[in-house]
Amino acid sequence: KQAKKLAVGFDKGHINLINITHQTKKVAFSLPGHTGYVLNLAAVDYEDILCSGADDGKVKLWKISENKGDCLLTIFQPGTIIRSFVLFFEKDVLITNHNDEYIRIWQFSDGKLIKSLYDKSYGEGLIALKDYSELVSGRNNEVKIWAINFPEN
Repeated sequence: KQAKKLAVGFDKGHINLINITHQTKKVAFSLPGHTGYVLNLAAVDYEDILCSGADDGKVKLWKISENKGDCLLTIFQPGTIIRSFVLFFEKDVLITNHNDEYIRIWQFSDGKLIKSLYDKSYGEGLIALKDYSELVSGRNNEVKIWAINFPEN
C-alpha cells in the first residue's frame, strides 16, 4: 500500500511531497515548479493530481506518482499573483482569483481561457457552492456570489 502524501509549498517556489506512515514522516521528493511563494495547493486524490498556485502568476497541474511528479500543464497570467483557485476536475475547469481585479475561468486540459469576471474587490478566497453552480469570493467585509455556467465537455 502506498504511503499517504502531504504536499507543502514554500517561499522558494518548490513543493515538498512528504510520505506519511504511522512510523515515519519524510520528504519523498520535491517539485521545483514555481519562482515565488507557493500560496495554494489542492489535490484530486482519486486521480493523483495536485494543483499549485503561486505569486509568480502560475498555476500548475501535477500528476503525482510514488516517487515523482510530472507537470501536466502550466497556466500563466503574467504580472499577477494567484490569490486562490478552485479546481473542478470533473468539469475540466479551473477558476483562479488574481490580484488584478479579475477571476478567470480556464479549461485546464489545454490551458485555454474561457472567461474573465471583473471583481473590483479582488477577493482573497474562492469557495464552490451548490454542486459547483455557484462560486463565492470574499475580501474584508465584502462577499460576492457568482452563478457559474460551465461549458459542455
